[in-house]
Amino acid sequence: MKEITFLDGSVVKITGEKPCLGCWLVENDSNLPSLIRPIIENDKITVAQDVECPIPGFYIIAAKDHYDSIYDFSEDLYSEFFSVLYEVRKSMTDALGIDLVSTFCEEKSGGSHVHYWMLPLHADVMKRHNIKPRIHKGNIATYLDLFNCEDEKSKIQVENVNSYIYSLVLSLLGKGEFEAARDVLSRLVDLDINEVCFLFDDSEGEDEKERKLLLFSEYAGWQTRSQDCSDHRRVILELPL
Repeated sequence: MKEITFLDGSVVKITGEKPCLGCWLVENDSNLPSLIRPIIENDKITVAQDVECPIPGFYIIAAKDHYDSIYDFSEDLYSEFFSVLYEVRKSMTDALGIDLVSTFCEEKSGGSHVHYWMLPLHADVMKRHNIKPRIHKGNIATYLDLFNCEDEKSKIQVENVNSYIYSLVLSLLGKGEFEAARDVLSRLVDLDINEVCFLFDDSEGEDEKERKLLLFSEYAGWQTRSQDCSDHRRVILELPL
C-alpha cells in the first residue's frame, strides 16, 4: 500500500500488488481535488498541477502508460509529448508571467510513468530566501517547502485556468476547431468562472490569433469586450452561465 498526501491535506491510500500513483491518478482524475485535476489531457498524455507541492504553476507532464524512459517512446509519442511540453512551457511565460523554469525528469525502472516536472522559479521567493536552484550544491528542496496550500489555493486555480486557456484553446482556434474550443471553455463554468481574458501584442501571428478568437465568439454566440493597453490588447470573452 502507498499513502499519498495531496497539497490540500487530503490523503489517499493506493492498494494493489504494485501500487502506482500514476495509474491511480489517471483512473480517478474526475474525483481528484479541483486544484490537481488535469488541465490538458488526451489518451496518451496528461498535464496537471503537482499533486503534493502547492507551488502555483508547478506542472507535471506525464505519459499515461508505463514507460521507464523517453527512450521507450515511439517516435509519434516522443513528438507529441515534447510538443505538449513546449506549449506548456510557452504558456508559463505568456499566460502566467513566469520567466524561469527548472525542468526535471526522473527515470525509474520497473514500470513507471515517464514524467517531467516543470518547476517555476518565482523570483521574489527565490530572492527573499536566497534560493540556489542548482542540482549540485543547491537548496531547491527548501524552495519546495516555502509554499502552503491555504495561501496559494486561489492563485493555483487561476494559473491552472490561464495555462489551460493559452496552451489548448488558442491552439484549437488556430486549427479552426471551434466546437472543441467551446467544449473546453464550457467546463470553466463549473469552476464559477464567467469570463476569460486573452492578451495579444504586436508580435508576428498575434493579429491572426485575435481574429480567430473574434470569429469564435460569433460562432459560439458569446460576447467579447476589448481594451487597448500600452503594450498589448485585452480581449475578454464572456462565458454563458
